[in-house]
Amino acid sequence: MRTHWKKWVVAAAAAAASYAALGFWAVPWGVERGLTSYARDKLQRQASVGRLAFNPFTLRLEAADLRLSEAAGAPIFSVERLAVEMKWRSILTGAWRFAEITAVTPTAWLAVSPDGRFNIDELIRAARRDQPPSHDAALPRLVIDRFTIAGGRVDMQDRRAGYANTLAPIDFELADFSTLPGQADTHTFVARSRRGGVLRWKGQATVSPMQASGEFVLEDASLPEVSVYLKSKVRAAISAGKLTATVPYAVSYADGQLQARIKGARLATEDLALAREGASDSFASLTRLSAEGIDADLVRLEAGVKEVRAEGGRLAVRRDARGELDLAQLMIASAGPPVKPTDWKLNVGKVVADRLAVSAVDETVNPPLKVELASAGLQLALQAGQKGEQFDLKVSAAALALEGLAIAKGT
Repeated sequence: MRTHWKKWVVAAAAAAASYAALGFWAVPWGVERGLTSYARDKLQRQASVGRLAFNPFTLRLEAADLRLSEAAGAPIFSVERLAVEMKWRSILTGAWRFAEITAVTPTAWLAVSPDGRFNIDELIRAARRDQPPSHDAALPRLVIDRFTIAGGRVDMQDRRAGYANTLAPIDFELADFSTLPGQADTHTFVARSRRGGVLRWKGQATVSPMQASGEFVLEDASLPEVSVYLKSKVRAAISAGKLTATVPYAVSYADGQLQARIKGARLATEDLALAREGASDSFASLTRLSAEGIDADLVRLEAGVKEVRAEGGRLAVRRDARGELDLAQLMIASAGPPVKPTDWKLNVGKVVADRLAVSAVDETVNPPLKVELASAGLQLALQAGQKGEQFDLKVSAAALALEGLAIAKGT
């Protein structure tokens, strides 16, 4: 009996030692080999791992200095430290269950080449190469107790548009994520732009059924940096201004029906200025532009706004000797065939413009006629919409006040 017991002890110890050896040494070797081989053979890119460690008893994998780069060496993604801890319940419940996934100082390099190729899109295409299309694939049974990104960074370089920016640090927390039916998660996200501005996001979501709600908050985002994306549409640039916005949202999808709504959103710009292409002086400015009480159905393209208010602005307008208005020359005609109009509706309860100055020059007469308006005030209600080829606009409850009107000849 004693000999039999000893055999069991020796067998158990040998099994534990074999399991430990397999986990502590074989798993890190296999994971590293698999990652580098997948990057080389499937993605045609380079991957490297500085250090890998796996504890087979806690099912915790830790990695340091993970890197993915283009075949020529340009970086795509890196993470200083990654920790993934799986639960033993995964073996018994048939679902992938993780106690923790933590990425410390992850960095992503987003690059658009001069010909418009996006490096992340190219990476996804490579990953999907030779895979048959799947239309009815079920979601994996996945549970994550805590997912954390700490001190993340995104470097953006758009060589086609001439735009570059860095978002850092990026902090993201996700709690109780699950693809199992009826289970919800909570998430928060914070990112700061190198050029100013903070993006905050918090919300809740379920995967089965697909529902999400929450709120995006943008604080003091710099507007001039996005002007590069207006080059193809207007001959003007945003030369100054900051944007603050709060957007509560609710999204759901069931039985082939998508619903996406915004409720009670608000936004405001401060010290907004527009300049013509290549000019340093602005031709239009607003001390403050705000919109309150924004409700929208993003699927039906219907929106209502409680109030839009513009305060403390100035506009300079010129009509040349040929009778062409300079503002009309700012728009760039779209190339290609005309796009079929999309149906939409907009209802603005109140539009208020206060303390707006206007300077106009008419060069169709000689000497030119100059009009100066020191202050204008406007109030109205607005309804607009598109139905097929028909555009409808209705203005009501309009009131206009003008102060300090002066007309003179010569410049």
